[in-house]
Amino acid sequence: MRNLAVRRELSRGLAWNSLTRYSRAMSNTTESTALGRSNYLDLGGRRLHYCTAGTSGPTVLFEAGLGKSRTIWGLVQPEVEKLTRTVVYDRAGHGRSDESSEPRTLENLVSDHLALLAHLNQGPYILVGHSYGGPIVRTVASRVPDQVAGIVLVDESSEAAEGLMSRQYEMVTNFIYLTQVVLAKVGLLAPIVRRAYFRDFDGSIADESLQEDGTSRSARTARAECKYFVPGLQRLRDNPCQLPHVPVTTISANRRPAQDGQPNELTRSHAASVQSVPGAGQVSSELPNHYIQLREPQVVIREIEAIVQKVIAG
Repeated sequence: MRNLAVRRELSRGLAWNSLTRYSRAMSNTTESTALGRSNYLDLGGRRLHYCTAGTSGPTVLFEAGLGKSRTIWGLVQPEVEKLTRTVVYDRAGHGRSDESSEPRTLENLVSDHLALLAHLNQGPYILVGHSYGGPIVRTVASRVPDQVAGIVLVDESSEAAEGLMSRQYEMVTNFIYLTQVVLAKVGLLAPIVRRAYFRDFDGSIADESLQEDGTSRSARTARAECKYFVPGLQRLRDNPCQLPHVPVTTISANRRPAQDGQPNELTRSHAASVQSVPGAGQVSSELPNHYIQLREPQVVIREIEAIVQKVIAG
C-alpha cells in the first residue's frame, strides 16, 4: 500500500519533498561497479539498482532502451563522469534490479524513474534516453520540468513514427523477444548478445554485461516491456507530453532517405518529438546503426558534454 501511495503522488508530480525524504530513507549502498558506486533504492520491498559517479556539476541520468540494462552505456558514461555527475540504473528485472509484479507499462517505467530522481535529489538533471528510453525521459521531463536542465535523445523510438505502431511491427518485435526467451533458456542468448552489442567492451564492464545481460530473467523482462511498447507510444501520440524549454538534442542514426528523397520516417519523427522546444537541435551519426552509444560513442559523448557546458554556463 505504501508503494502504491508513492506511485500515485509521483504520477501526479506532487509532494516532491516528501517523496524525496521517503526514498532517501529506503536505500542502501554496496560495492563499486564499472559504471560507479552501486546503490539500491527500496520501492516498497522491491529494490532498484543504480550507480553514481562524479562529484560536481549537473547530474546526467541515463535511461536504456527496451530490454536493456545500465551496461548499454558502458562506453559513454565513463567519459561523461570525467566532466560531471552521472547516474545509470537498471529498470526492474534488468541487471541487478529486482523484478516487478506490475505490468511493464510506460507509466510504470516512468514512475520508477521519477522515484529515482526524488531519491537522488541532485538536480538539475540532464536526461539521456536511448530508443524507448526517449519516450520515458520525455515523459519524465514533462512531469517535473523544474528538475530538468537538458535532454539528449539517442535514436529514440518516437510516437511520431507511425511505422513503430503498426500491427506488423508489433508482431515482429513480439516474435523477436519471444525467441530471445527461448534462446536464453538453452544458454544461447548470452553469447549472441555479447557479439551483437558488447564486442567493444573489456575489463569489468565486459564481465558485468556477460553476467547480467542475455539471462533468462533479462529476456523475460524484455518481453514484458515489449508487450506494452506499442500501447505506450499510442498513449503518447494521443496525449502529447509538453517538454520544458531547456537545451535539447536528438541524435538520429544515418539511415537511408525515403523513396521520395525526404529523410527517413524515424529521422523525421525525432525532429517532430522536440519541435515544441525552441532551439532544439538534431544531429546525425555517420553509421545507420541504432546503437549509436556502442558503435559511435563519441557522438553521444560530444552532445552530452555540449549540454553540460550550457547548463554550467547558465
